[in-house]
Amino acid sequence: MPAALKALDGYLKDRVLVLPSSGPFLVGCSPEADLTLYGPEIEDRQAMLVPDGAGHRIVPVAGRGAGTRIDGQPLRGPRPLRDGDVIAMGGHAFAYVSTDPLGDPAGACAACGRAVAPDAAGALVLARGAVCPRCVDRRLFAQRDLDRYRVLRKVGGNEDEITYLAIDREDGGHVGLRLLKANRQAEPRRARRFLARAMVGLVVDHPNYLPVRAIAARRGIAFVVLDLHDGMKLERLARERAPIAPAAALTVVNQLSEVLRHARARRLVVAKRKRTGVLVDRRLWVKVMAFDLARELEATAAGTAAFAELAARCGFDAAALRAAPWPPERGEEARLGRLAPEPVEVFSLGRLLLQLVTGAAIPSPDALRAALRRPPTGPLAGAPEPVLRLLAMLFAPTTATGRVSTLDGLTAATRQAMEALGAPAALEAGLLELDGVDDDDDDLGS
Repeated sequence: MPAALKALDGYLKDRVLVLPSSGPFLVGCSPEADLTLYGPEIEDRQAMLVPDGAGHRIVPVAGRGAGTRIDGQPLRGPRPLRDGDVIAMGGHAFAYVSTDPLGDPAGACAACGRAVAPDAAGALVLARGAVCPRCVDRRLFAQRDLDRYRVLRKVGGNEDEITYLAIDREDGGHVGLRLLKANRQAEPRRARRFLARAMVGLVVDHPNYLPVRAIAARRGIAFVVLDLHDGMKLERLARERAPIAPAAALTVVNQLSEVLRHARARRLVVAKRKRTGVLVDRRLWVKVMAFDLARELEATAAGTAAFAELAARCGFDAAALRAAPWPPERGEEARLGRLAPEPVEVFSLGRLLLQLVTGAAIPSPDALRAALRRPPTGPLAGAPEPVLRLLAMLFAPTTATGRVSTLDGLTAATRQAMEALGAPAALEAGLLELDGVDDDDDDLGS
């Protein structure tokens, strides 16, 4: 059975927080923490609770080192927790309680004093008696607020950032909050990229970009406020839902070619992330969630007065961020730091169209050319003529002039094929939809 923390002081007072038997998990003021606490003496990363045999040990990780006390003594290093130990952090205090009962737990709730039966649904039996279901808190976090936003849950993340679903308490709407992880804020290069990307996102004007509403900081936590878009990641759509209607596949690829064309003109890199960083909703509306800046654009953005002001507001030294060296141009860093050749982006979108239409694995170039011969064979045997004609222009043109190798050309060709299949009218009438997309998690990506 897991142990628990009984809140003795702070705004969680009298709540009993159930600690899972797996971990480790973090206590601190950042919403990335598993148990989030607030107050001027609470660090982003205050302490770590680590499962240790039948109980837990506590490990200090705060920068000041002395912000956590056990039974009144500063926590200097890792130590096991015993039943009844009192953990104090700023204005919060918790009693560590084992779940090994010492006697008859029947009677009053150990937290609030109400009558409770130990076998009641949701009750928790502790060493100091039973806790009624109203006092048991299995969420493992306090109320999480960042300025006007209340954090609800994590919906995405990568090695640098975490994205949360949140409520805007001023208008009651849902938004996304993208945070730079606490351990990444100490790396000037990653902080520069996070801020420059967010700053450019404020001014990107395209209907297929997920808009950035604001950039803010609270207690040293830099975060970006994003619009919410209910939908499914394009990667999952292609992997799990294909084949989809040819008109729907053309609609998705047409929007991607439009937004990639817009991005290339502004030195935004989205091609390498267009599956994991793109959402598609029920009405086939495409939104790019994540994009990166080509190196020269990042350097230009970081050199502006607006960047210096934003960095200072978020607690960073703008000069140090600007001076941070670039990483070696290899692997993911290299791909995200420069634009792909335009024909490569077109070819990649063609492969996506093929997968959405057929639901089949991408064949070799020779097999694809063979499948496009008349009459078409394999998974393309039932594809409509406008789709076959477009795929031939992408992968098996009869003449050099018939080849589509630019995003302008792909945008025009997909629009022409959509019109031939009646897609614009079907979309307008609400007849062209993807079933079961909006029931996906509120994924804001990474």
